[in-house]
Amino acid sequence: MPGSSPSAADARRLLASRKLERVVVLGANGTMGYGSAALFTQAVPEVTFLARTRAKAEEGLGDAIRQVRSPTVASRSKVGDYENDLAAAVAGADLIFEALTEDFGVKKEMFDRVEEARRDDSIVATVTSGLSINALCEGRGDSFRRNFLGLHFFNPPNVITGTELIAGDDTDPEVVDFIDAFSRVRLGREMVRTHDTPAFAGNRVGFKVLNEAAQLAERIGPALVDRIVGPYTGRAMTPLATIDLVGWDIHAAIVDNVYANTNDEAHETNELPAYMNALMEKGVMGNKTGRGFFRKEKGEKFRHVLDPVSGNYRPEPEIALPDLSYIDTVAHLYAQGRYTEGIQLFCEARATRRGSPAR
Repeated sequence: MPGSSPSAADARRLLASRKLERVVVLGANGTMGYGSAALFTQAVPEVTFLARTRAKAEEGLGDAIRQVRSPTVASRSKVGDYENDLAAAVAGADLIFEALTEDFGVKKEMFDRVEEARRDDSIVATVTSGLSINALCEGRGDSFRRNFLGLHFFNPPNVITGTELIAGDDTDPEVVDFIDAFSRVRLGREMVRTHDTPAFAGNRVGFKVLNEAAQLAERIGPALVDRIVGPYTGRAMTPLATIDLVGWDIHAAIVDNVYANTNDEAHETNELPAYMNALMEKGVMGNKTGRGFFRKEKGEKFRHVLDPVSGNYRPEPEIALPDLSYIDTVAHLYAQGRYTEGIQLFCEARATRRGSPAR
């Protein structure tokens, strides 16, 4: 079983048992990378942003500063690249935090370099959203395996405090407890220990919903999906906008991993829509490429919305939607805490498109 978080007294003991003052973030130019790095600057005196090039690392630092608007991000951060700075940075780090793309081969190759440079007592954490922790450290030395675990933040880390902690079969329980205590006390996380299963807990559920929205978008269009499953349902961001933020390639890696390694009642909901694969081959990756389910033209106030069938975009004001005015009433009831009334209205509501009622 995953076990439970240490008590307050045990957490104080654990935090006093070892120092964690230097963190290296690998892949610090990505949204999860710079968001996680920014979070670490709130708890430790030195965080090194590393990326393929120094310029990319500097971009990540700039994005981190803009995201959290805290002076400690700039004052506690250093930047570097893998070729010139990785070995020295990793050798001096107490925690090496890997936030590379969700690709097993890419991560394994990076861990080869980390294992060669790290101290025996440094902790290596991966922010993988669902790749096997045991497989990622397979064949590595005892020191690496004892100090390796999954620390899965959710995007953006400065907003979502829920965090998954995943131990491998060989991870030292004391290391697990220490990272649990550090994350809860120093980073303000709400920790959930999960098994080493595909997509763990949060993404097993969360990306199922996101992928169902992507499947539905092929039938009714992203604009209508965006409106139906909007913020009034308790989401900070609509499902398709979330996929654009995370990146289509990351989304695909997560659901493909679940689809390939599970066979349960939700299996078909994790099958990536064929149109997404086709568009990714043409460079559509979400916000990182400026094109996803939505895109914003320079100087325009409205979004352009993808037509999954043709691959073209249309200005959102030109897209006819059913009368969904009941959603505003549902949102108002929710804002007042009248959830039973709100969900009842939602279940009974009928939208109208060109005079024809439809659920």
